[in-house]
Amino acid sequence: MLSQIRKLDAAILILTVVNFVSSLGIAIMLPLIPLYAILLGAAPVQLGLLTSAFALANAVAQVGAGLVVDRLGARGSA
Repeated sequence: MLSQIRKLDAAILILTVVNFVSSLGIAIMLPLIPLYAILLGAAPVQLGLLTSAFALANAVAQVGAGLVVDRLGARGSA
């Protein structure tokens, strides 16, 4: 029983770290994209489109990854 709890704790820790790194990447990139675009001379509309495209690409990638995991199954579980 204790070994099953330890395995579960390890899995939750790994998922927590992956989620944190993913969120940190988004939190760092989202404010930097417009600053970089302004340096390149982008218009305000372009900044909005760029930020929206980043968020949309992130959402599509997460949905796609979820579909792949659902289709292939989680590795190393159970």
